[in-house]
Amino acid sequence: MDCPFILIHMGPLFPEHVNTCIRQIRKWNPGTRIVFVANKIHRERVTGVCEFVPLESVPPGVKRNVFQERSVLDSNFRGGFWKYSTERLFVLEDYLEFAGIGECIHVENDNMVYFSVEHMLPTLRKEYTGLAAPYLGKGEMTFGILYVKNTLALHDLNVFILGLSHTGDNEMRLGCRFFLTNHEEADFLPTVSNECEIRSDDYGFATARGEAFRGVWDAAAYGQYLGGIDERNEAGRQVGFVNETCAFRTDQFEFTWADSDGLKYPRAHRHGHSWPIYILHVHSKKLEEFMS
Repeated sequence: MDCPFILIHMGPLFPEHVNTCIRQIRKWNPGTRIVFVANKIHRERVTGVCEFVPLESVPPGVKRNVFQERSVLDSNFRGGFWKYSTERLFVLEDYLEFAGIGECIHVENDNMVYFSVEHMLPTLRKEYTGLAAPYLGKGEMTFGILYVKNTLALHDLNVFILGLSHTGDNEMRLGCRFFLTNHEEADFLPTVSNECEIRSDDYGFATARGEAFRGVWDAAAYGQYLGGIDERNEAGRQVGFVNETCAFRTDQFEFTWADSDGLKYPRAHRHGHSWPIYILHVHSKKLEEFMS
């Protein structure tokens, strides 16, 4: 098994919470390779056990160079947040080619992992042909977690994004458009059980392959409800926040912490049914509150 976790950060500001993210992945995956690609100025600030790869050492591909020229995403908003979050998919492709890696799990640095890749990989490989990531709702998805089964599918996603980079849409919307029109290469991870209340127009995208996993993957809503949203947002942190963009309302659930071999993980409960949450998008960046 060679399916590493890969994290990417771009820009001069170091996200301190990435160290918590890395430690959490390591708790559940003690023998798995974890790679963190970031600007070399951040090397000394990384305390989690991982392989640090300077971004400057990854040769930029043609698509990434063209994206930098074409993109009209605001480079000033939060230090270029949307531009970097979209560009990192090109960096991911470049790094996989540079390192000779054909399969990986990409995790955003404000997500907490509650699964062993050794146990999860057989299901991921069986259910998907190219890419898998969670659907959010209303024509958006998140790449808080992205399973890459083969790099050709990632290449095709990036070609699609590049072709629309002049529109000003970010990877959440452009990625969703690709997933919705290229099911042979990309499909969604289940974010909710089909036994729950879901908007009818989002039903199939949110519940796809739920039986295969017997658990759910957070696109944003669970983490925002349990931990609140980023304090930089206008509304402030707001624990109990219900994301109206999401395909379902998170206040229909009760949440508890369960134990698996000494590691705690969150579960969602509704009407006598219960599901493990395999990844939690901690939008508030207070990751320490959700350590196993």
